[in-house]
Amino acid sequence: MFVNRLATYSSMIALMGSLSCASAFAQENVQATSEQAAQSNAAEEEPEVIVVTSTGTSIRGAAPVGSSLIEVGRDDIDRSATINTMNLLRETPQIFSLGVNDTSRSGNGGAGNIVYGNAINIRGIGPYATLTLINGRRAVPQGTLGATVDPSSIPTIGLKRIEVIADGASAVYGSDAVAGVANLILRRGFEGVQVEGQYGVGSDYDEHQLSLITGKAWNTGQVTVSAQRSYRSNIFGGDRDYYLADLTGMGGADYRVSSCNPGNIYLNGNSYAIPQGGATADNLVEGTQNLCDNMSATTDLMPEQTIHSAVMTLNQDLSDRVTMFVDALVYQRDGQRYSEPYDARISVPETNAFFVSPVGVTLEPCSGSLGLPAGTGCESIDYSFAEAYGSPAVTTFDTQTWQLTAGLDITLPADWLLNVHATMGQNDDQAFNRGGNVNSGALRTALASSDPSTAFNPFGTSDNNQAVIDSIFNYAIDTVAQTKVKDFGMKVDGPLMSLPGGDVKLAAGLGYYEMELWTGQVRGADGERPYNFDPRNRDITSGFAELYIPIVGDGNAMPGIYSLVLDIAGRIDDYSDVGRTENPKIGIDWQPVEDVAIHASYGESFRAPLLTQLTSAGGSNLYIQNYFDPTINQTIRGATLSGGNDELVPETAQTWSVGVDYTPSSYKGARFSVNLFDVTYEGQIGGQLSNLNILRQEDVFSSIILRGAAAQARTAELLAGGINVRSGSVAEAENTMVFVDGRNNNLGSTEARGLDFSMSVPMETDSGDFKFGLLGTWFDYYRVAQTATAESIDQVNNLDYPVSLRMRGSINWQRDYWDLTLFANYTNSYNNTLTGEEISSLTTLDFAASYIFSGGLSGIGEDLKVGLFINNITDEDPPYADIAPSNNGGGGFDPQVGSPVGRLISLSLSKSF
Repeated sequence: MFVNRLATYSSMIALMGSLSCASAFAQENVQATSEQAAQSNAAEEEPEVIVVTSTGTSIRGAAPVGSSLIEVGRDDIDRSATINTMNLLRETPQIFSLGVNDTSRSGNGGAGNIVYGNAINIRGIGPYATLTLINGRRAVPQGTLGATVDPSSIPTIGLKRIEVIADGASAVYGSDAVAGVANLILRRGFEGVQVEGQYGVGSDYDEHQLSLITGKAWNTGQVTVSAQRSYRSNIFGGDRDYYLADLTGMGGADYRVSSCNPGNIYLNGNSYAIPQGGATADNLVEGTQNLCDNMSATTDLMPEQTIHSAVMTLNQDLSDRVTMFVDALVYQRDGQRYSEPYDARISVPETNAFFVSPVGVTLEPCSGSLGLPAGTGCESIDYSFAEAYGSPAVTTFDTQTWQLTAGLDITLPADWLLNVHATMGQNDDQAFNRGGNVNSGALRTALASSDPSTAFNPFGTSDNNQAVIDSIFNYAIDTVAQTKVKDFGMKVDGPLMSLPGGDVKLAAGLGYYEMELWTGQVRGADGERPYNFDPRNRDITSGFAELYIPIVGDGNAMPGIYSLVLDIAGRIDDYSDVGRTENPKIGIDWQPVEDVAIHASYGESFRAPLLTQLTSAGGSNLYIQNYFDPTINQTIRGATLSGGNDELVPETAQTWSVGVDYTPSSYKGARFSVNLFDVTYEGQIGGQLSNLNILRQEDVFSSIILRGAAAQARTAELLAGGINVRSGSVAEAENTMVFVDGRNNNLGSTEARGLDFSMSVPMETDSGDFKFGLLGTWFDYYRVAQTATAESIDQVNNLDYPVSLRMRGSINWQRDYWDLTLFANYTNSYNNTLTGEEISSLTTLDFAASYIFSGGLSGIGEDLKVGLFINNITDEDPPYADIAPSNNGGGGFDPQVGSPVGRLISLSLSKSF
């Protein structure tokens, strides 16, 4: 299995690093010195052989022109309490948790996130609209959708920095760079060995991490190896008192459901609650109904997860003009999540051995799909199988990734450089669920059986035979996917000519990208689940060029124009399946004086449909789900259609930005920045499969919602066409009063405008060095049209969309061996569009402290660093939100904004050798 493969790969990587280090240490007996030695590893410099290209540009040695750069440096990483890279990024206000994240599946893209991965979502534009790079190159996409790159695949100890360009960048990188680019840059040139351990504990929650980094640099190269193991426990819904179905005590709605145990009998439009102790003909009262909260007693708010990951960077001069580089990654993430067991409205025929019906009430004829003799009578029962199953349903998931990049930097005459690289990688995913569905054939047989030993009793009058229960739950859903990637590229760049303002530089290149995806989903009894993969593949041929023109610089500066740089980029991508796209970008940097820089950019970007949006892993199916219906103020059962759409076309976007940076020369180290951004994003691909509150937004989604006879006609058409019912029963599908088309379509468009702002001010005092920081993002508007015919509505500050203001401020103090930081995080109040009520703002405080020993402790204190971290110091609960609970998240709070973790206290130890 992959664990063995991971251990092998990690051992190989570690062996390479250890051999290189051992050889170098044998020649150089380097002695580390007190505090400087302990801190030097965190600020190592890249060897000169490394060719630096900043995020957002193909020009060597140049910063991105026209776009602002957000950087999370090594010091920021060390001051964070988080044990994974994704949570580190979430501390940046421009990164939203909307959509694909490891705690909730309720947002855009969440329905397909069955392995509970993460995706970077810049400004909340969309989980697939941000391109994630590793060392400036594409990474193997992960998840059963083959759609996203989880930043947590990179050990935090192996990160040098993270660069984020919150601006369209398809002219440089191609697809997905609509909202921007996040570049995870690995450490190079590390010297020595450093080990770290961290343990954190909260209310009914704990996490820990073990990390190692080792490396050595020599005259002609370097090798650095990092490895990490991290674990976090689950958070069970019942352990949080705000996670409820009945929110009437807080002024909300009652979201309890009627699929209970004891259940509810339905006949001729009337309900009859089955009493505790079981049903008899005399104790069934017309108009009564049992309501229950099945979620809080069975569902995880966060799944349990374990991550193993390792990375390596290697550089070696092969000659004076040729340098080889190698980057490697291995990663495994596995876990499990508890959820509500199967519930449904079941049809119980009068042949059932335990059958009970109200006195004097005529039975309804059984559906022909049950295969019973004509004239057999039936009644419907809303029933939860939680007690019969005896435990929550469980989904186990596993993600396994490896990736290897190798290339050459070849120095050409006249300071030109040829870069060639090849990347190969593979990702394997599996999600296995048992207890969330049943063997429908076994259930029909047990409900129709007249033999008490083989019949299932939903009336509560006796215990069920365990063998019957086992046969009903002899059913599992197994979803698997494998993604293989090959990426080849070459680029030349260098100076074309010299101008008084500097050298005009050109970068141009070609690329070929090939992706193969095998995905499939099988359902059935043990031993009866053959894997039928649905293979898809795509290849992309690309050409790109970028021109850097320093119009005014040191040689021709003039009053009002200290510096002026123009950058023009363009890229053509030819897809084998969805056509060709052409995307330009232009950027301008202007410094009227040395202390002030003004930058502006305009670009066009695109995102190609995912292969799994063209064809779904599970095919097209009908699901029976619980929807809250505001027209009757109750939760009802409705049908939704899943599946892919091979008529999807690429999404397109136009972006522009204007910003100002002020770095006063009179105040060394201070920096103030503000950036105005604008995004117009069209043809957005979206589906509403997991939106269980869609009936509360019926005016917006009217084009994909049917009611009454129209809903029944549509489901009848689908059933007749061979579409299967995968959750719930065929009878429920036939009699549904609501139908939702949950498939992906090019429906939506988004227009967003706002400001990013930041401030950093150092202050030296006799009491120590202070640094004050502020980072934030503010939306002026976020207009969304959910469908092609829908009105564009400003959704900023609305549920499931970006809030207008997010900020993170910090005060850092350093003196001698101490480093203390206090953080404040703010999210403003926003609207619960489902109820019209306001969801309160959220302010949390974090604290980080570290001390570096310079000796003592019987010799082990040398280069020993101790850390204390407190996240959410005041233990703030997520703000109350009147939201129905579901297996996808929510229930009294918004899981895309508030965390269920609460206060988390962590201790860390780090030792350098």
